[in-house]
Amino acid sequence: MKRLTYILIILTAALATACQNNGDIGDLYGSWRLDSYTIDGQLQDGQPTQTVFSFQSTVVNVSLITDEYGGAWQRVGTWTETDSEFIFDFTHHDNNNAQGEGMYQAPEWLNFTSGAPMVLHKDQRSSRQMALSFSDLDGRRHVYVLKKTW
Repeated sequence: MKRLTYILIILTAALATACQNNGDIGDLYGSWRLDSYTIDGQLQDGQPTQTVFSFQSTVVNVSLITDEYGGAWQRVGTWTETDSEFIFDFTHHDNNNAQGEGMYQAPEWLNFTSGAPMVLHKDQRSSRQMALSFSDLDGRRHVYVLKKTW
C-alpha cells in the first residue's frame, strides 16, 4: 500500500509539471472557441465557428472541427501578447514540414498568413472573452470573438 501511495504521488507530480510546460500564462491557459468571425461587419458562416484556439506556454494549437467524430485540421504556432496586440507566428518548420507548411501552416479558413507573424489588435480582453482584429491588404477589417471553454 505504501508503495502504491508513492507511485501515485510521483505520477501526480509528473502530470502537474507536464501540464504547466514551464509557463504560467494565467487566464489565457486552456481552450477558447471562436464565437464569431466577421469581415467588415459581415458574419462569416460555416466552418470558422467550429474553430478552437488552445493556449499553453508560448504554443497555440488552432483546430477546425471537421465532423462529429472528432476529425479536425490542426495548426501549430507560437504566440506573444502585448498590452494592445496578439502576435501569432505560423512560420515554424521541422524535418518533415517546410516553413509555414503542413501542421505549421496558418489557419487559412481564418485568413491568417504563414509568410510572417500575424499581428492582431486586442479590441477586448477579459478572462472569459476576447475580441481580436486586423485589417487585410484590401482594407477589410477581420474581427474574431473568442470565448473560453475551460
